[in-house]
Amino acid sequence: MGGGSQKTTEYQKTDPWAGQQPYLKDAFAEAQQIYNSKKDSNGYSGNHVASYEPQDISGMRAVRDWAGTTGQGIIDTQAAGGQDLFSRGSQALTEVDRSLEDFAAKDWTATHIDNAGRYSNNPFMDAMVEASTRDAQRTFNEDTIRGINQNAATTGNTNSTRAGVAAGIAQRGVADFAGDTSATMRGDAWSTGLKMSQGDQQSILKSLMGDGGRGDLARDTVARGSTMMNDALANEAGVLGLQSSIAELLKGDKQSKLDNAMQKYEYKDTRRQSLLDKFYNIVGNKLWGSEGFSTSKTEAQPSAMSTAGSIIGSIGSLFRGK
Repeated sequence: MGGGSQKTTEYQKTDPWAGQQPYLKDAFAEAQQIYNSKKDSNGYSGNHVASYEPQDISGMRAVRDWAGTTGQGIIDTQAAGGQDLFSRGSQALTEVDRSLEDFAAKDWTATHIDNAGRYSNNPFMDAMVEASTRDAQRTFNEDTIRGINQNAATTGNTNSTRAGVAAGIAQRGVADFAGDTSATMRGDAWSTGLKMSQGDQQSILKSLMGDGGRGDLARDTVARGSTMMNDALANEAGVLGLQSSIAELLKGDKQSKLDNAMQKYEYKDTRRQSLLDKFYNIVGNKLWGSEGFSTSKTEAQPSAMSTAGSIIGSIGSLFRGK
């Protein structure tokens, strides 16, 4: 007796739980009804994507056109004005630097002396000295000399040297007074001229370096020009950004119309498939139950007696052969 194999076929069937079956049948029937009622309908026919209103599009285009024309013109004018201020301020600063170099290189001591001398020796000084000593001269000529002569005549010394000496002394006094007056007036004029020359020096320096001077004005002009140019650059960037933003918005509006048309087409094209998928999701893709056949194969193992008999048989055949 030997071993072998054996095939076994079994029929298997599983059903949903009995308590579920009435509700499943109702659900399947309802799903079938819904599917049948919608499969031939057009469904939603409106837009799927929102877009701008026509007046919004017109407004954005108007802003874009303004930015590219009037706005750009304002920016160009601003930039040109800033460049002009910057250039004039820079030129003024250069002139101030040159003036400072000239100021530093100038011999101000010699200038002050020359100016003071010109002031003390002005063409009107002799006339002023003469006017200042006129009374003394008149007193000498009209009173002093006459008194000396009268006194000499009264005392019998008309032709004596005493009268001459007295007249000489009086005349010297008048000359000394005129000299002293001239020296005093010319000295005062010298001091005044020196102070004026020194004041002019300080005024020149202040006009170059002081508050509100040419240097300050030049630097302020440069700063204002630079600010205007920077503002123009910022406004230029703003205009470009505005134009770019509007371009993106207009592009987005066009894209929304394309997307809307595509989604409407896809909705219509896939509607029946979508309904079928929803229907199948209810009735087809769940394990509500199953049935079928299964086959299995079993190997039979030989017994100990059959194995021993096979061995004895094999030995006997060997002896019969001899």
